[in-house]
Amino acid sequence: MRAALLVLLFATPATAQDSKLLKVTRVSIGVTAALEGGDLAQSMYALGKLQTADERRRKELNLLYAPFDDRPLLTGVVKAGGGAVSGYLLARYSDEHPVWCLVASVGLNGLYVWVVDHNRRVTRLRP
Repeated sequence: MRAALLVLLFATPATAQDSKLLKVTRVSIGVTAALEGGDLAQSMYALGKLQTADERRRKELNLLYAPFDDRPLLTGVVKAGGGAVSGYLLARYSDEHPVWCLVASVGLNGLYVWVVDHNRRVTRLRP
């Protein structure tokens, strides 16, 4: 999915209109997709590592995804679907509104850096 999103982002032909801002926006959207993939991978790992559904429910902070914690397939579909929708919307409107898309993407990047760090702490092996 990430590769398809990157192809979508960078497959547009270069024109005189392409500015540095638009290129930075597209790179930021690609970083967002990578961080969303990291969150998905760590969440799937946590689902396998944590033993009970109650343990898993206490670890998922996103209220949209928490109901699916005991169903890994649905968790993956919903998380990947959310990432695909946000990536599509950011890519779709990046030509018309590069500043707003960059702000949204950087905001998502900050959020996902925190989420990935949280997931790292949750799934850390304890001695």
